[in-house]
Amino acid sequence: MAHEFESGFYTRKPAWHGLGTVLKDAPTIEEALIKSGTDWEVIEKPLYADLGQVYGNDNREDDLVLASRIPSHKAIVRATDNSILGIVGEGYKPVQNREAFQWFDFLLDSGDATLEAGGSLRNGQRIWVLAKMKDGDGDVLKNDPVASYMLLSNAHDGSMGVWLMFTPIRVVCMNTLSAALGGAENAAKAGRAMSLRHTTNILDQMEMAKGLVNTAKRTFEDSLETYKAFAKKRITDKMFDEFFKKSYWSEQELRLHDEGTLEKSRVYATVKRLYESGTGQDIPGVRGTLWAAYNAVTEFVDHERGGDDNRLSSSWFGSGNDLRSKAFKQAVKML
Repeated sequence: MAHEFESGFYTRKPAWHGLGTVLKDAPTIEEALIKSGTDWEVIEKPLYADLGQVYGNDNREDDLVLASRIPSHKAIVRATDNSILGIVGEGYKPVQNREAFQWFDFLLDSGDATLEAGGSLRNGQRIWVLAKMKDGDGDVLKNDPVASYMLLSNAHDGSMGVWLMFTPIRVVCMNTLSAALGGAENAAKAGRAMSLRHTTNILDQMEMAKGLVNTAKRTFEDSLETYKAFAKKRITDKMFDEFFKKSYWSEQELRLHDEGTLEKSRVYATVKRLYESGTGQDIPGVRGTLWAAYNAVTEFVDHERGGDDNRLSSSWFGSGNDLRSKAFKQAVKML
């Protein structure tokens, strides 16, 4: 798999994948852009179709290449190295990295948040910023807090819009938790996330999206109550096995696999180990609960699944995020 992580910063402690620059204190917007390696702009370039060569008489230096402009599309190019980040439609309006980071200005100015991480994935195709919300912590159990974060991501390749979403994180192990049944689409429907299209009024849309912060605060309180319910639910080994199968396997795989298949699964062995002795499982009241089972999956997604260079991308934007959401949905069913 191609390398996903290009550059990034993290505040006070290294990220789970061990990549990026660690900062002692939360940075300003300007510092965050520089330390994350995203202090660059994108420019729009026209596209042309190569129609072949027209040859001169006897002098090859007279050869010409005919090209025709493609008016319906354009290229998004990184200004610092002229790398093509994506081919998009003519109506696509890019959002500069500085504009994405500056969305958090109103939270930083009021002291309601601090920038905790940010960076570039896929050679600049995707940019992300993570901010920790002030007064957004709550205990699932004693000495087992969960913190509230806001994640902004932007794609320069046209693969997605500007996403703003609420992201709770278990502090003891920095496991990213899910607060949305069915993934990002349902999160958007429920007001827990927003997806903004790259149209001419994208910056106005981002300004209006600041209202999502109030919804995120309410969502965090609801999510915390769900996590507490997970912690109160005792489960047996058989129940854990069912939780794993229905979280990890598709409906077709559930029909094909038997118990012997489960025992041979390396992923099952890893998640079972994390369920029994993963980070935070020794906190009184955790072991043997649905909370322990759910966090075994989230720790697997964030800390052990795949390689270091692509784990973050998968965890927040790819199959890892899908697995986490599916596990959350299954855990809710088991309450």
